[in-house]
Parts: sequence; structure tokens; C-alpha cells
Amino acid sequence: MPLYLCSYWTSSGAYDNAHHLRLLHNMKKRHLGHFMPTKIQIPEGISGQIPTLTGIPQGSPISPILYLIYNADLIEDCADIVNHTTTSGWVDDVSLMTIVFDTKKYQLIHFVNPRSTTNPELQPIQLRDEVKIKPKEAVKYLGIWLNTKLSFDTHCDEAIVKAGTSLEALRGLSGPTRGAALGPTRRIYQAIVIPQMLYGAAAWFQPDLMSQRQITQTVRKFTTIQKRAACLISGAFRTTAAEALNIELHLMPIRLQLDQLTKAVAIWIRTGPTFAIPDGLVNRRTSDELKLGGYTPMEAHAWKKGGCLLAPPGTLAGK
Repeated sequence: MPLYLCSYWTSSGAYDNAHHLRLLHNMKKRHLGHFMPTKIQIPEGISGQIPTLTGIPQGSPISPILYLIYNADLIEDCADIVNHTTTSGWVDDVSLMTIVFDTKKYQLIHFVNPRSTTNPELQPIQLRDEVKIKPKEAVKYLGIWLNTKLSFDTHCDEAIVKAGTSLEALRGLSGPTRGAALGPTRRIYQAIVIPQMLYGAAAWFQPDLMSQRQITQTVRKFTTIQKRAACLISGAFRTTAAEALNIELHLMPIRLQLDQLTKAVAIWIRTGPTFAIPDGLVNRRTSDELKLGGYTPMEAHAWKKGGCLLAPPGTLAGK
């Protein structure tokens, strides 16, 4: 994880100590016309000339603008894009923010088109400070494991392992005599284990793009976890049929849960703000484009037969 550092500064006597020559210099530097009256007008009349080299009148609508110009060099000079440092400020308050990345946690992966017949060489990359990153077969990003061919097999395996660990922790809370009762144990499974196990399902479960064999293999892995959980919750024998346990414990089968999650996400995206809708859901890509990589999971819902975003021909949505 990157380390964020932030430093806050406050100028002492900001308006009173603003030097006129520096202010005029900064205004010329930014191609702004400058003016500095030599007299102060008050309701009772006009005073004589008062020699002063510093100070910006407080209370004037233009005073904050003048001080922002006066202090602009501090904000601009402290910023350093190369070293990931940004600055911000308002009047006499300045914030200096910098970010430092942990080089040990850098990850590199090369994505390969699964339809390609070539096998490109996976080269490492060289960064500054002699940091060399070697490519990996799978990396984790936003909780999703990505492999080189985006098959998500690694993610499914990792999700199964994590769910199994959570079940063992749940086993410590349940028991035939002193443990949690059936109801609370079931709620814990539904509130913790299922979200862990099916996290990001809209990205890795693609029923419209998978063969029936692939779907069966994927669903079977997670069904095994749910059966283990059902036996743990109910105290049933391991030989009890998974379908019977789902009915008795009111647990939705894994395949139906996956379908529900993926279709709900597709509908949320399609019916959301227009600017957030991927172009592929609105305009179908050409055949040549589809030959290169096929449909995305969201596009499959919109254009493949049986997709949840398809509308019957002749209806308003189907036009």
C-alpha cells in the first residue's frame, strides 16, 4: 500500500506582511495589470499619503485574490510531479501532499489474447531507482485476482480458500450444546461467507460467454462450500443431499445466486446515469472487432441470446 504524507502550513500575519514589490512581481509574472493606491479612503474623508511597503487591506473583496497571487509561487514551486507531490492552498493556509509507493508491492502482469495463436515473451520492466518488476501469472486488483488470460480461475480458487477459512472460524462459534443456534449461524454465513465467496461475481462469472461444462465446473466448487456450511449450520450428516439442505435452511442454490448477482449488476449499469453506461451496451461492435476478443461480460447481457438486457422486438425498449 502507498504511504501518504500531508503537511499543513499557515502564514503568520498573512495580509499585514504581504510585500508590495513581491505582489507586483507576481502580478507581472502572470500578465496581470497591477495597481496599488497610495491613499486610504474612509467615510470621513481622504487621508494624506502614508508610506508603507507591506500590507493588503482586510475586508476588501479583492484582498483574497491579491493574496492568492502573492502566495502563488509557494504553491507552484513546492509541487513536484516527478516525486508525486501536490500542493493546494487558500489565502494563508497551505497543504503539501506527497505519496510514496512501496516498491516491494509493485506488480506486473501481461494480458494475452486467449484467441491468439502466438505466445509472446513476457518481459520485466525497469523503473527509476533501479527497481525491476518481474511479470507474474496472476495479480490482485480491487479484490479480484487477474491472470494473464483473464479466465479468473485463480480468483475462484482463492475465493474457495478464503471461504473455507471463514467456515472454520464459524465452526468455532457453533456447536451442539454451547455454540450459536441455527438461526444466528445461518445469518453469519449469509452475511459474511457468501459475500466473501461471490465477491465481484459480475466480473468473473460469465454464463453467456462460458460453455456449459465451464459453468458446471465453476458452480460445483462453490456448491461444495455451501454444502459444508449447510452441514455446519444444521448439524446434518455430510452424506445429506445438498438440495435437501438448501430447502430446509432456505438457502438459495449457488447457481441462482450467481445469476441474480450478475444480472442485477448489468441492469444497474444499463439503467444508471448515461455517462456511466459503456458504449458496448448501447452500440453493438462490428464483427471484425468481436473477432479480436469477443463480447465483454456486460455486452453479452445486451447482445447474446438469453441476455438479461435484451428487449423483445417491436417494444419501445427494443427499438
